[in-house]
Parts: sequence; C-alpha cells; structure tokens
Amino acid sequence: IINSMSEGVIAVDLQDRFLLFNAAARKTFSEHQAGMTLSQWRQHHQLLALGEDQEGAPQDRPLSRALRGESVDALDMVLRLPYQDDRVLRNNLRPLHDESGSLVGALVVFTDITERQMGKDFARDQEQVLELMAGGVPQQVSLDAIVRLIEDRAPGSLCAIMLCEGAQLRHGAAPSMPVD
Repeated sequence: IINSMSEGVIAVDLQDRFLLFNAAARKTFSEHQAGMTLSQWRQHHQLLALGEDQEGAPQDRPLSRALRGESVDALDMVLRLPYQDDRVLRNNLRPLHDESGSLVGALVVFTDITERQMGKDFARDQEQVLELMAGGVPQQVSLDAIVRLIEDRAPGSLCAIMLCEGAQLRHGAAPSMPVD
C-alpha cells in the first residue's frame, strides 16, 4: 500500500538507518541506494527553505527535526539535485515512538507541489506587472516587466516586444538581448 502512494514516505531510526523509502520517494530521490545511511544520503542533494538560496543547517532538515520530536505540517522545501530542475516538496514530519512512548525514529511524508507553486508564483508576478501598468509607470518599465516575466518562466530564453506603429515595427522591450 505504501509503495502505491503518490506521496513520498521516508522513515529512519535513531541510528541513521532507513526503515522505509517508498517508490515515490525513490523516484524523487533517485540517488538513494540500499544500505545508505541518512548522513550519506544527504550528501547527494540539498534541501532549502522556500525562498532561500543557501541550504540551512542539517538540524533544520525535516528528518532531523522529526528525530528531535517535532511534528510539523506543510513544511515547504526546495529540493536541489545535480543536473535537475529544482522541485518544491511539501513535507509533513512526525517522530516515531515505540509502545512505551520512547522515540525510535522519524517519518516524513512529502508531496511534490512544484507545479502548484509555479502557478502561484506566476499569478503573483502577473499581478505585479498589472499593478505597474495600472499605476501609470512609463511604458518602457511595463514592457520590460512583461518580458522579464516571460523570460523567468522559460530559462535560457531571450524575449522581445516589438510595437507596431502604422506599417512600422519599433523596439518595445528586450532587456536581456544585446543592443546590436
């Protein structure tokens, strides 16, 4: 049942050993190998707080927090893997206790919300561009903002806006393109 879930499920014990790494977690974290410890596994990826550029301290990562006894819902983190686009994961973490209530491990259940987050970010950025336009800023500022919005959503692209004046095309905006 756990391997058929679309959510990733990872559990570790207090000795840094994986107890569970379901199919969805293996798909997300393809570098996981049998026998690998939590410390070894962490060397193959970065987890960053949403909106941060630097990885936080290891004790701030979801499994470490759960191993300290924390329960947290909807902890959004950015997963950075070599040669892959960043992913946004929504994590729910829980400590694992035995029958006597002693802490024996940690559990994290996560969902990839990258597409949802991208949609929210795009809507927010669109709203900012519309506010610029409605606020009466010079046309060049609005056009530059539109081009940057599109370029941000298509990494590696260069965009331009050309304005039609009668039968003539004239430069509107192309902030990332060379002048020539």
